[in-house]
Amino acid sequence: MSSLDDAVGNITAKLLEKNMWDNTIFIFTTDNGADFSEYSNAGNNAPLRGGKFTHWQGGVRGTAFITSPLLPSSRANTSYSGMIHAVDWYKTLSELAGVPVDQTGPVAPDGVNIWGALSSGGPSPRTEAVINIWGNNSGAIRVGDFKLYRGFPGSPDGWVPRANLQNTEVQVPKPCEEKPCLFNVITDPTEHNDLSNSMPDKLQELIQRYDELAKSEVSLEESGLCPPPPPNGWPNAFEVNKKSGYWEPWAD
Repeated sequence: MSSLDDAVGNITAKLLEKNMWDNTIFIFTTDNGADFSEYSNAGNNAPLRGGKFTHWQGGVRGTAFITSPLLPSSRANTSYSGMIHAVDWYKTLSELAGVPVDQTGPVAPDGVNIWGALSSGGPSPRTEAVINIWGNNSGAIRVGDFKLYRGFPGSPDGWVPRANLQNTEVQVPKPCEEKPCLFNVITDPTEHNDLSNSMPDKLQELIQRYDELAKSEVSLEESGLCPPPPPNGWPNAFEVNKKSGYWEPWAD
């Protein structure tokens, strides 16, 4: 962590030295929750449920901070709880840079521009988020305050007290495997109370929305977002690192 702190300090110092800081937006974000599976035990997401590699809140609810002279001073030292998806950064930063993204590929980006919400502290333009929709595999979506699980969201699926990182047992039968689960992740952020039986209408509403979204699913190849692999396959990033001693781009 001290090396990471030093690196962030070096970057910000250089931006200030080059008189670039006043036109900089600095975002520090995670891509997933901590992994506390039997293979890692490297962290915990208390009090949230689950961890990395799962669809539970502990696996997908990330934290971030943003600082920039371009934000109103009134937003300094405040928090924002509106819904934001990782894909929103692409749309937001591209449009701030004056680069349109709607025609950058055969499939339009899923993101929305969240800069106005972050600048004002107002409601997020995002009202739903796809956690995972992938064929017949387990999936999850969030619509408003509610989150739907279809199939087992993954393990570890429990709650890990800070003093006990060994609590990684999977419940039997596996949650949401036999029937969909429904949680209100605003009033029940730790996902203890499955509402699928008590709110059948809301459950069907989200199932219908899930099915609608699934119709627009495309494969990675169909999306055109990634180039096909070279004839000999992609190079191994670890091998590139061993040769150069640096983490660097490992593909053209």
